[in-house]
Formats: sequence, C-alpha cells, structure tokens
Amino acid sequence: MNNDILEKIKDFVAENLVVKKEKLTAGTRLLEDLGIDGDDAAEFIEVFSKKFDIDMTDFVFEKHFGQEGFNPLMFLYRFLFNRKKLQFTTITLSDLLEVVQQKKWPKKLRSEIENGPE
Repeated sequence: MNNDILEKIKDFVAENLVVKKEKLTAGTRLLEDLGIDGDDAAEFIEVFSKKFDIDMTDFVFEKHFGQEGFNPLMFLYRFLFNRKKLQFTTITLSDLLEVVQQKKWPKKLRSEIENGPE
C-alpha cells in the first residue's frame, strides 16, 4: 500500500514539477533536490493538499521554504543577526507519503523528529 501511494506522489511531483519520475526516490527533497521555493512551492503545496485532501492547518510555509523575491538587505540582516531563520526544515517525498497517509500536515515531520531541523 505504501508503495502505491508513494508512486502516486512521484507521479504528482513529476507532473507538477516537470521532472523525470525515475529520478525521484523517497529521500528526494523538495527544496534542496528539486529547487522548489517561493511562489512555486506555495502553489505546489496548495495543489498537493487539494489533490490528496490534506488538512493543512499546522503547515507553516516559512518553516520549509523561502520567499519568492530576494531582498539582499533582509538576507544580510538575517545572516548577521538571526542565522536560524536561514535554515529550512526539509520536506522529502517520504514526508509527503506520511502526510497523505495521515490526511493532515503534522506539527513536526518524521524526518524533522529523527534528524532535527536541517
């Protein structure tokens, strides 16, 4: 059953992000490996949640992705005074599998609990 759901998630990711399904694994990361961020990430998550009927009440976008526009002054400020804000919690396809199974975005993803925030 998990493999069937993972295959559906891979199909969804491949179609929506225009990547080859064969290159996707359970460990594929949305931001780091597929380069999805900003408005593209917001749109992807919205479509994903509708497609798989996910309760997104606990989803915090800024925890996982950056903003679309790049403001060099804000980047410099965060780099100098608040480095933690520059780190995002990784979302893998395995995390998306868990979310689909639970039908709800968890307060903490399994990968975040096991590995700590990236």
